[in-house]
Amino acid sequence: MMETVLNVGLSQDAIPGLVRLTGNPRLAFDCRRRLLEPFAQVVHGAPLEPFEAIVAERLRRDQLSYPHQLDTDALHEIASATLAHYEVATGKAFREDPIRQLMATIEAVLKSWSSDRAKSYRRLNGLDDNSGTAVTVQAMVFGNAGPASGSGVGFTLNPADGSNARYVDYLPNAQGEDVVAGRRNAFGASELERRAPAAYAALLTHREVLEQAFGDMQDFEFTVEDGRLFMLQWRLGKRTPLAALRIAHDLVAEGLISPQVALTQLEHVDIDKIETTELMPAPSQHPIAKGVPASAGVVAGVVVLDPARIAEVKSHGKPIILVREHAETADIAAISQSGGLITRFGARTSHAAVVARQLGKVCLVGCQDLTIDPSLRSCRFGDALVSEGDIISIDGGHGTIYAGAVPIEHRKPKDLLAEIHRWRKKLPA
Repeated sequence: MMETVLNVGLSQDAIPGLVRLTGNPRLAFDCRRRLLEPFAQVVHGAPLEPFEAIVAERLRRDQLSYPHQLDTDALHEIASATLAHYEVATGKAFREDPIRQLMATIEAVLKSWSSDRAKSYRRLNGLDDNSGTAVTVQAMVFGNAGPASGSGVGFTLNPADGSNARYVDYLPNAQGEDVVAGRRNAFGASELERRAPAAYAALLTHREVLEQAFGDMQDFEFTVEDGRLFMLQWRLGKRTPLAALRIAHDLVAEGLISPQVALTQLEHVDIDKIETTELMPAPSQHPIAKGVPASAGVVAGVVVLDPARIAEVKSHGKPIILVREHAETADIAAISQSGGLITRFGARTSHAAVVARQLGKVCLVGCQDLTIDPSLRSCRFGDALVSEGDIISIDGGHGTIYAGAVPIEHRKPKDLLAEIHRWRKKLPA
């Protein structure tokens, strides 16, 4: 929920030095525009969309699909255009002095403690507003250094259902914000394996080490620079109640933790309310679209395109399905009031998707068949027109979207629940 600014210190005078150090002028100009965009947004509160439009226009002109396909000349021009728009958007010249950049960034990150999304997150998680925060300043490694570089986020286990699966989102030739900001669709672990097999093998090793060291599912962020893996951070992974149940059960079965530790991990989970759900469409019903599953479960509800209208629609007593272009943490309050979230762009491990999963909301990201027309308060899933207020059903397990309300079947994970109850009976009185 806090702000991040990358590439701090890359002043105009430092660009030649980075080129000499790396032999990669493309990297230098890409990092330059990647500094200017968030600096304008985080430090000065400028909107991000005009900066993104500069990149999008160049992609259109060069008939390319993704920023990592842009060459050095294109990125040089984009960096210059970004600097020019920075001065228009902020009304100020960019601070080229690295120390001034650093101090302004630190101040902005500290101020983000009081941002609406940070306050909403603390309220939803029972955290104290007065505890304060700190700022980490660390050296860069460059996931945008070429085709054998990239950034990613992963979990040691599937946070949606608890299964032992490779749960990794990866973007080649990209920096970490590209993955977690929820504005780009990511690739899976197979793309990392194809491009940087040594880094992929190292990541699998670290995955096992983390789980065994901490005795619980971990969430980790990493960068690959020229084929070499750098683990940036890891923490306890957010998960659905069903995933919490299965993870605790499996960690005990593997001998990594005791039943008593597992029960401690499940203290804040209402075990008896856990169930699996599945849509039961009629034989004649077919999905109107598919997305990438980011949080398990199913829900049928009313489509809402504007977070500001959620309170109005919810007052009618109907579940909400929030449909958005991007999975963004700015929507955290709206997500908390919804039963489900569908986005056109975004990765399973973006911060907003993680929040949706933690809150028990059904979530599909990267729905490429989705187009939204805010002016008409409508959207399309492929050929199917859906207006705001219409009912749709979504399946977070299979990633499917149906028109109308589809019947839902509820089941209890009886074997898992029985094992938990056996643990409880064996505890000393």
